[in-house]
Formats: sequence, C-alpha cells, structure tokens
Amino acid sequence: MLYNAKKLDFWGELSMTTIKKSNHTIRKLLTLLLVLVFAFVPLLAGCDLVTLNQGKYLSETVAQWRDVKITKEDLIRTYNNYGNSTYDSSGEVTKEGIERTIDLLVKRAVLVQYLTSDDNGPVVTLTMAQQNEIWQNVYDSINNSIRSVEDDLRLDDDASLSDTTTESDEDSDVSEYSAYKSTYTLEQDSNGDYYLQKVTEDATVENVSKALYDTNAVLTTSEKANIAYTNFKNNYLNYTDKSGYTDRALSKYLNNLIRNEDGRGLSTEPKEAFLREVERIYKIYYDNEILTVFQEQFEDNTGITVDMVQAKFKELYDSQKEQYTLDSSTYKTNMQSTSTTSYYNPSSDVNNWFEVYHLLVGFSDEQTTELDNLKTMLKNGEIILDEYNKAIANVKNATIATNRFTGETMPYSQLLQEVQKALDSLDSTEAKIAKFREFVYAYSTDTSSITAENGMYIPLDSSLDNMVEEFADASRELYNTKQKGAISDYVETQYGFHIIMYTGDVANVVYTDNTNALMAKLDSTLLNNITNKTMLDKVIEQISFDNYANYEESLINQIMSGYDTIYYVNAYKDLYE
Repeated sequence: MLYNAKKLDFWGELSMTTIKKSNHTIRKLLTLLLVLVFAFVPLLAGCDLVTLNQGKYLSETVAQWRDVKITKEDLIRTYNNYGNSTYDSSGEVTKEGIERTIDLLVKRAVLVQYLTSDDNGPVVTLTMAQQNEIWQNVYDSINNSIRSVEDDLRLDDDASLSDTTTESDEDSDVSEYSAYKSTYTLEQDSNGDYYLQKVTEDATVENVSKALYDTNAVLTTSEKANIAYTNFKNNYLNYTDKSGYTDRALSKYLNNLIRNEDGRGLSTEPKEAFLREVERIYKIYYDNEILTVFQEQFEDNTGITVDMVQAKFKELYDSQKEQYTLDSSTYKTNMQSTSTTSYYNPSSDVNNWFEVYHLLVGFSDEQTTELDNLKTMLKNGEIILDEYNKAIANVKNATIATNRFTGETMPYSQLLQEVQKALDSLDSTEAKIAKFREFVYAYSTDTSSITAENGMYIPLDSSLDNMVEEFADASRELYNTKQKGAISDYVETQYGFHIIMYTGDVANVVYTDNTNALMAKLDSTLLNNITNKTMLDKVIEQISFDNYANYEESLINQIMSGYDTIYYVNAYKDLYE
C-alpha cells in the first residue's frame, strides 16, 4: 500500500467493522469509474521514501490526456482507498495496479469533461435537488473529518467522547440501513405471463439553497473564503457539546489543511485553505453526481425484459456450475464469503450449509482498550486472576445497546428480553424474521452484515468454519432445533454480544426453461432477509451493469480516439519500485 493507506476490511472471519458514510444515499457503483477519497488525510506522514518537498512531490503530473491532468496526490489517494484492494490482493504495490488506477482516473476525468462541456449540450445537467445534495455531502464530509479530529483530542485529554448524536449522524445511519429498492417489479398480464415494470420515482426538490456563496457579484478569493467559512461554522458545523472540543478540532483541522499544502506556494490564510478544501471535495461529489445521473439516464432509456433476465441467469448459473464441477473446493470458499452470490448450488453440497442473521451489541472502543489492558496486566502479573475476572465482568456488563434512530439506550442484557418478547407475540416465521430485522436495523453495531448480499452461511462441518468458534457453534445449536426464526441467547465473542437467528437452509434456484416459473422463483428467493433484496434484483443489476459497462467503454474509446494518454513514469515509479 501507499502512504497512510487504509486497508479495507473485507469478510475473512466475522468482521465487526463499522463504516461511517457521509453521503445521505447509497449510490450505485460506477462500472469503470471510481469514487475518490474526500476526507482529509495527511498523505505522506512518516514516509521515509519522500525526501522532496511534499507539496511539490504531490503536485507532480503522473499522466495527461490533452488538457486532463492527473496528479500524484490524485493517484495516491485513489490507490490507497481503491486500487490496492482491487488489484493487489498480496498487499504489494505493483506497477500494474498503479497504472490501472491512473487509467481509471484519466477515463473518469475525460468522461466528466465530455458530459459537462458546453460543446456537447451539455449531456448532463443537475437539478436543484441534486446540487443541494452535493453541498450537503460536502458539509457532512467536513463535519466527519472534524469529528474524527475531535475524538482524537478527547482521547489525548483522556476525556469521555460525546454521547450526543448529531442530526447528520442520524441521517447517515438511517440511509445506510434502508431496505433495498428494486428498479423493476415483476407483474403479470391478462394471460398470466410475467413482465418487468420499471420503477420510477419523483425527485424531491429542496427550496433552501446550500450553495457555498449565494451572489452574482464577482468576489475575490478572500471574500469567497470568508463567506464559505462563516457559512459553514454558523450553519453547518456539528457541535457535539459546549465544552470547546469542536472549536479546538476545527482549528486543528484548518492547521492540518495548511500543513498538507506545504510547498505548493498557496496562501496560508486558514479560511482560504478551508475554501480550497471545500472546492476540492465539491468537485469530487460533483463528478460523482454527474456520472451517476448519466448512468441513470442510460438505464432509464434501456429496458430489461424477462427474456434478458432468463438468459443472464442461465449464463451465471452455467458459469458457476462449470466452475464448481472443475474445482469443488471453490464452492466451499464462496460459501464462506457474504460477498459471493450462489447462482448454482451442487446437490452434493448445498445441504451441508444453512443461513443465519445476527444482531451485535459491540464493545465500545473504550471497552476494547480496557479489556486489552486488563489482559496485559494479568500476563505481566500486575493483577491476580480473581481480580482480573471481576474487572473483566464489570467492563463487559457495562455494554450498552443504543437505538440509532431514537438515541435511546438500554443495558445490553435488556435488549435480548425486548427481542424475545416481540418475537413471542408473533405467529408466523416470516413475521418473526421481519421483526428481528427491525431490531437489527435499530441496534446492531455490525453494519457490514446488514448490507451484505447474503446472510452468513454456516457449515455443518466445523472444520470448514470461517467465523469465530463461539459464533459458529451457537449457530449449529440453533440449526439443530430445526425451528426457522429461532434465536439464540447472547453469544459472547471478542467483538461483543450477539443474538443469532436461524433463517433456514441455503436457498437453491434450479434453472428451468419455463420462463414464468423461473421468474417467480427468482422473485421469491431472498438474497438478504435484512434488506429484502431478491435474486431477481441481483440478476437485473448484473444486466444493467453489463449494458452500461459496454456502453461506457465504447463512449470513452470514442471520445479519446486520436489522442494518446501520456504517462510520466518517472513521476510515479518510486511508488512501486
């Protein structure tokens, strides 16, 4: 990885990483293009490789296509948060990974330029609602960065973190846990044959402008900077309390911005540094929105039929069948990952796996640190075993369950009682699963399992376990009850306290030439009981992805034809050599 790379936490074992999102809606993944990093990061802190002036070093151009230039800073930020996880699973920085990242950055910039150029119309224009959303995302991003600095200050001062949930935090969490929205619904005509109906939504337009500065006058950079800073601090800065930590964090945040620009010959006036950061983040969100709207426009004009769905599912089904026939171990590997969709399940193996969902009340960072310290003290003989056990119990018993929507809290032990009481009042299994889903939405601190494409597949054979032992063993105990919708008592792991629900055997869709039967089966097969995403939704996603990817590649090749991309290898080869 490159400087200060943040290693992405994918599912290897039971991962309990919470990913904080600053944008209010989860956007579709663009096929060939990527979202750049927008949070403040001191890119080269502690890097021994860099002996040149940091500002000059980061400003170097690594590639150019006509007037489109990609800087070393663009490359480092993007690779650290995208390229290394995609291209270099070994963890090593490679020339291929670097240059593929550069190519994507060039293509992204070229396409945005084409879509927004007056020479072309432009192809994409944004509504007021979309522009307002961009500005809200910008402010949320900055607030999250300042909040991170504030948390560090509190830790340095050994002060408790704020329990106050800001409006921005609540909005972000609510959107993160929204159910999957299907782009098509399955309908039947008068003959009983299925067809797909496109889902359309009217955009809500906000009348309150969130623009950086609302004036037609020609402003100097200093005037713009003052308006931007004053507007943010007075109207959008999220104060966690009145103790002064937020203002201290804002001041440190501004100093960090200035320090990160050292050597670029830019103004060191804090408000002007703030303006540059706002405009940098805005450009990234603006580009993202342009590309997203363009993709949505393409999809709106490209219909998907049941015949296309049937053909795509058969392609995916046959591909996995061939893969598993050639190497049966691949199936086991895929079943151990929540990111792999099972289009085909071998009859010899499918009955050896079952599915569970879980709610985690996780230990806080402070609890985890305290537990680690106690273990160290016991190991060093600084505390006797009896005192250690009592101290550990006290730390764990202080675990709190927090409702992310209301902010209400309760002891973790009480939550299990509330869940069990709610489930006991329901008769059907489907209703129990739906009710459990509500509790997961509201209380689980394991965000990755909520939005994963599958539940957790647990093997009957413990030698195939890829989850922590306590979790896997408790899941098999639930399986043995044969009661779909049954939940466990609290299961304690190193991450906290889990409530596990057995949701049934692995869903198996067998391909059939009968179109109506296949469509009905795909529509009723849930990939994720938490988000209500179906196999039909997944196949439609795949068709849309392929169609747009092919169109996008063709368009970019057309735009870039006749001019070559220039690579300045000497400017980036130190990153992989």
